[in-house]
Amino acid sequence: MRNGNEWIVEDAAGMMSLCKRLLHIEQPREGAEVSYVDGVGIDEWLREKIDAWYARLLESAPIEHLPVEDVKGLLRVSIDSEGVVSAWVPSECVRPVRWKLRGWRRAVNEFVLPDSEEARSQQSEWTRGGKENPVIVDEGDVLRLYGLAAGDVPVVEEALCVVRPLEGEYKFHRSELPGREELLGEKEWIIG
Repeated sequence: MRNGNEWIVEDAAGMMSLCKRLLHIEQPREGAEVSYVDGVGIDEWLREKIDAWYARLLESAPIEHLPVEDVKGLLRVSIDSEGVVSAWVPSECVRPVRWKLRGWRRAVNEFVLPDSEEARSQQSEWTRGGKENPVIVDEGDVLRLYGLAAGDVPVVEEALCVVRPLEGEYKFHRSELPGREELLGEKEWIIG
């Protein structure tokens, strides 16, 4: 575990070891024999629990406790005849944090759901966001950015996202260390 500024950065083996310590799962002592029949091994079972916990963490934990990167260099962007910008989000992006197009007076850090009233109001040129009050509708793999005039060239100045680290890597703030219930998803477990 490398701890800089209260951050935990682990590879798969390090995260497995850390979680075993948190759950008080001891390695068998010399001479002890552990076996199971027609089941999943403890490491495979725990790996699934760790990965599910980490996926939930990336979706819901406070932004300041998660890995955030600017993904503007990985975007595919287009603009339609009405000035609506579509940005296809790279697979590493779990959720957007703060985005800004050149020409906007401010960045957007609150993203609108497609079925909301605010998203529906973006369908009309008279009620949609502009350079002073841009709006971004989060459709999952695509973000719709409202706030450019027709004919403007969309230049993404900032595209901060919570990002999924490389496979088998975990990065998060120490305060997000899981407890038994968060990791296992159950209230009562007897281990040991």
